[in-house]
Amino acid sequence: MSRVAISWDLDFIHYDAARYPFAAWLAEQIEVEGIACPSLDRLHEAMPVEAVAPLVRQLGRATQTPEFRQIYFAFVRDVLQPLVGREVALQRFVNVRILVPDRPEMCVPFHTDAWYGHGSDERNLWLPLVPVWGSNGLQVVDRETSEQLVGEAIRRRLRVDEMHATFLPASRPVTAGSGQALLFTPHHLHGALTNTTGRTRVSIDFRLAVAGGRLGRKLIGGYFSLLD
Repeated sequence: MSRVAISWDLDFIHYDAARYPFAAWLAEQIEVEGIACPSLDRLHEAMPVEAVAPLVRQLGRATQTPEFRQIYFAFVRDVLQPLVGREVALQRFVNVRILVPDRPEMCVPFHTDAWYGHGSDERNLWLPLVPVWGSNGLQVVDRETSEQLVGEAIRRRLRVDEMHATFLPASRPVTAGSGQALLFTPHHLHGALTNTTGRTRVSIDFRLAVAGGRLGRKLIGGYFSLLD
């Protein structure tokens, strides 16, 4: 996709998963943790559900290793910074997400990142590392509709559960796979449903800070680090 075509309103980009092997790196880290798993989307068959949260924390820490950061920095420099067209900083700790099947407690109510202190000139990247569709995909709402729904929720003073019920009909699931990344902003509504697909969803996500932009409470040198 050309730079002009990127609106960051639920655009997709394709990248070379062999050159930037996020999925292969994650599979190796899971193996290091002593978990024998034939494929990432069958991770729920290889470990008890109570072990998922500790594994996610350990994988998050592992994103600080030189091996991961070499992949991460190269991906941002080669693929993403040209799309932004300006200097960027990148999120210091990359988020690793694992959504196993049939666990309602893993639902994430619809929200925007702006509600949590993220500024308008940040940019979000969501990278599934397995095929995702339906209830195991990220649920997203386009930018214009997100802003309309958030305004309505504020006017009606909706509770979190009421917002979720209101936003869900306007959402759609992301259908994608390894080698694809979804681009959006801190103003897009997004969330996660109970995964009823029978397959584990494994993904990573992070944010970019655009040089000279509005970053809210997430500052360069703290939440963000400079691109080496």
